Amino acid sequence: MKRLIAAGLCAGLILAGCAPQTAEPPKPAHEEKPTGESIQFDDLLQTTKIVMTTKAGSDLPKTWKFEGDEAKAKANSLVPVLKEGAALPAGEGRLVQSTVPMVSFILDVGTTKASINVYQDRYEFQGNWYQMENAPERTYGAINKLEK
Repeated sequence: MKRLIAAGLCAGLILAGCAPQTAEPPKPAHEEKPTGESIQFDDLLQTTKIVMTTKAGSDLPKTWKFEGDEAKAKANSLVPVLKEGAALPAGEGRLVQSTVPMVSFILDVGTTKASINVYQDRYEFQGNWYQMENAPERTYGAINKLEK
C-alpha cells in the first residue's frame, strides 16, 4: 500500500513538472550568445556603455561611466592597446588572481557584457590572459587621454 501511494505521488510530481530537470536553466539575457561564439577585441568597438573602475588604494580611486558615442570613442582608443597584449598559456595568468585588479572595465556589447580586469603586468579578458607591461597605465591612459 505504501509503495502504491509513493508511486502515485511520484507520478503526480512528474506530471506536474516537479521532476528533476536535466536541461540547463535559462541564462540571463546579457549572458546569451550563440554557441561557439565569444566576444573578440573588435566586438568591443560596438560598445554602448563602458564602466571603468580604478582600485580603491590607487592614486585616483574612482568609477567612470561612458555611454553612446563617447563609449564608442573610448573603445576605439582602448582596443588597439588591448591587442598589443601577448596571450599567456592557460593557467599562467591566474597567478595574480588573488590580488585586486588595478583597473576594471565592464563594456556593454549588444546584449552581452564583457569584462576586462587589469593587473600590473597582465590583464584578463573573457577568461583569457594577456601579458602587457604597465598594463594599468596603458589601458587607463587610452581611455583618459580623450578627456583633455
